[in-house]
Amino acid sequence: MKLRGKLFLLLLLIALVPVFGLALYEHAAIGNLETELVEQGRDMATEPAASRLLQIIAGVTSARQQAISVLVIVMVIVAALVAFLSARSVTRPVTSLVSAAHRLATGDFSARAECGSEDEIGDLACAFNELGPQLEDRFRLQEDMDIAKEIQQSLLPKAAPEIPGFEVAGQTVFCDETGGDYFDFLDIADLTDDESLAGYYGICVGDVAGHGIGAALQMASARALLHGLARPPLKLSRIIDGLNQGLAKDSHQGRFMTLFCCILAGPERNLYWISAGHDPAIVYDLAKDEFSELGGDDIPLGVDAGWRFQEKQTGAMKPGRIIVIGTDGIWETRNAAGDMYGKERLLDVIRQYAESPAETIMTEILVHLDMFRGQAPVRDDVTVVLVKMV
Repeated sequence: MKLRGKLFLLLLLIALVPVFGLALYEHAAIGNLETELVEQGRDMATEPAASRLLQIIAGVTSARQQAISVLVIVMVIVAALVAFLSARSVTRPVTSLVSAAHRLATGDFSARAECGSEDEIGDLACAFNELGPQLEDRFRLQEDMDIAKEIQQSLLPKAAPEIPGFEVAGQTVFCDETGGDYFDFLDIADLTDDESLAGYYGICVGDVAGHGIGAALQMASARALLHGLARPPLKLSRIIDGLNQGLAKDSHQGRFMTLFCCILAGPERNLYWISAGHDPAIVYDLAKDEFSELGGDDIPLGVDAGWRFQEKQTGAMKPGRIIVIGTDGIWETRNAAGDMYGKERLLDVIRQYAESPAETIMTEILVHLDMFRGQAPVRDDVTVVLVKMV
């Protein structure tokens, strides 16, 4: 039974209580009068007079009962009408609210409910009417965020490059729809139209301070600057100096970006790198079962436009070496107990799967990280790029 029917029955019962009370009272009064008159009639001397008196009493009683019955019927009808109108006045705004809610659920943000009454239902309807525009704004914002996510995903490499003598893999996992982590593979010969640089690739991993749409915009800006600067003469320090100056000019105060950028010289099996405030890259030598780092003393990008970055190189690298470049979202991941993943666990995974292809090692790092986190929320972007000499 719907609310209107329940309210109608409740109000009808409430209205009928005094009606039936009055009927019972009148019935009792008539009964008492009849009894009193009968007793008086018995005391009369002549039987015909008593009989006549009883007939009069019976007639009066019958008339009174008929009048009471008519009165009860009329009062019941009136009570039913009042109950119906009262129930309708209560349920009409509720029905309007339900109808508006159904329309809103189907995406009609113009749905509105009646809020003319000055009771709690009216307050609820007015609050509901404020909900539609707010939901529409959130919906539009979510659409914009989805578009931003799609655009940012399109800026990341679709696949790892195929470089003779090397295996390369990379992936980013954002904690929001968009984020500030960045990795890129740059085919230097393609960017410079210089066939003599075939086999030379730029590999970059960056981390913009914070995450979300602001960090994503700065990441996109850094990527555009980097691609524009990757032109002859091919010197990594010149490229990073130009990138730093561009970010320092355009970035707001407090916005900066750490970056590990290297040029993998395939024919030489050499690596030139600059670490702009980024965590050192991890190097694992499978033959010696030793770990080392590729670090630097340079500051993050966007802090000081006059800073000059120092380029370093590894020298010829032998097969079996693995280079892992990541962002702090890896080792700073926490589980539900608040424990940090740390770098030791990362080193254990690298050592355990060192003989596997680069793609497998990268995947296992992310899988172990996810297992460690468990049900805890993802609080930072995670990026890992892996280069293996084969």
